[in-house]
Amino acid sequence: MTLTLRILLGFLVVGGLCGYFFLNRILQRVERQYLEAAEDPMVDAANLLAGMVAADWGTLIGGDETLRPALPPWMESVAEASRRNPEAQIYTKLKQQVDMDFYLTDAQGRVIFDTSGRYPRGTDLSTRLDVFQTLQGRYGARSTRLIDEDSTSSVMYVGAPVTVGGKTVGVLSVCKPQRSMREFVHETQRELRWLGLLALLALVGGAALVSRWITFPIRQLTGYVEAVARGEKPARPKFASRSMAELARAFEDLRDSLQSRDSMEAYVQSLSHEMKSPLAAIRGASELLIEDGVPEDRRRQFLGNIQTEAQRLEHLIASLLALSSMEKRKELHEAQDIDLAALTRSILDEHRPVWEARGLRIEQDFPSGGAKLPGDPYLLRIALENLLQNAVEFSPPNGCIRVRLCTNDGEDGRELTIEDDGPGVPEYAMGKVFDRFYSLPRPDTGKKSSGLGLCLAREAVVLHGGRLHLENRKPQGTRAVLWLPG
Repeated sequence: MTLTLRILLGFLVVGGLCGYFFLNRILQRVERQYLEAAEDPMVDAANLLAGMVAADWGTLIGGDETLRPALPPWMESVAEASRRNPEAQIYTKLKQQVDMDFYLTDAQGRVIFDTSGRYPRGTDLSTRLDVFQTLQGRYGARSTRLIDEDSTSSVMYVGAPVTVGGKTVGVLSVCKPQRSMREFVHETQRELRWLGLLALLALVGGAALVSRWITFPIRQLTGYVEAVARGEKPARPKFASRSMAELARAFEDLRDSLQSRDSMEAYVQSLSHEMKSPLAAIRGASELLIEDGVPEDRRRQFLGNIQTEAQRLEHLIASLLALSSMEKRKELHEAQDIDLAALTRSILDEHRPVWEARGLRIEQDFPSGGAKLPGDPYLLRIALENLLQNAVEFSPPNGCIRVRLCTNDGEDGRELTIEDDGPGVPEYAMGKVFDRFYSLPRPDTGKKSSGLGLCLAREAVVLHGGRLHLENRKPQGTRAVLWLPG
């Protein structure tokens, strides 16, 4: 599992659990809040109506405190008003009926009047909490289901004492069905669920951004280390984070240290091995020259051998120094615009005597408008000379070398290909031809070179941010493909 996926899952699990319990708590609280909000005006309405009833209490009872059948006109009007259609648009809800009623009881809890018609006159409600507690001098309220199996049939009741002369003579209870508030409750709960979903999506988006912010520098650093492991020379990635920048510098220092140590060891071993043969030849020739009686022609032969082997050593040391210098560089110091076609032509002209002496034919295909790109002319010259020298040395007499420069489709750069008609690279050697000191015998002489030419060419190309590879042609021959950005 990737680090990005772990961060996303971590955010989702923690955020999802926290959001679930938090939202669930709020959703449960919504209904209670609406009921509390509805109960507050019911208390006001009950006490206002109780005060009005108290003012007309004398018209409701006789001298013996028996109930009269006649009611005050306003109570009949209130009962009539409860049947109105208010056509009230309350935000998204259209209210088309008055759903608040009230009933009045005497001091014994018997119903005097009920606007809803639910309780007949004389019904004993003295045991109901709204009536019982109000008669006891406490706040009385209750919620009762009209249908026991239906939780949506609950009705809220709030009682208020009817007081005459400081004495509680009755109870006025206001009632309101909870169903009238459920639309508001459900709408609020739906809104909260949508907000919760949007919050979850925002959390996922934020988690993705955070994971990218955390993992992107790690991926950059991983790519840098992998490129170094492949032998490339990538530029050290730049980071805004101080910690990541220090880590990148530490990796670069480690790379330089390991490369210096490995290179030194490899150079010593390889140089020791490569110098054995010319030194042995020089020593053997010099020992023979010391002896007396060496014929003049043999003396000249031995001196020629010494000179040849000394030049070989000189070339070997110069190539090693150039390779060491290139391997230590991480980037080009000063790049200048180079006409790659003109540079290639000049190299071909300089080495004309060599390939003409072998009867080779050079076919050139360069764009007419030139192909300029940024680079170091000295390093590119080294790369091109070694590639052309390889093509000449492996081509059969009177063969053909084709040099072509073109734009690679889909990439902003130039591709130079050099083809020969030689025997090609054996399969076992294809993965080693760019290794230091690895060389194949030349077809005409059977001798090997220093094995540094292709290594130098690759290092020069890598410093330019390019690519270099060899491939076999059919039916025979080798193709060197060099790509440079620009």
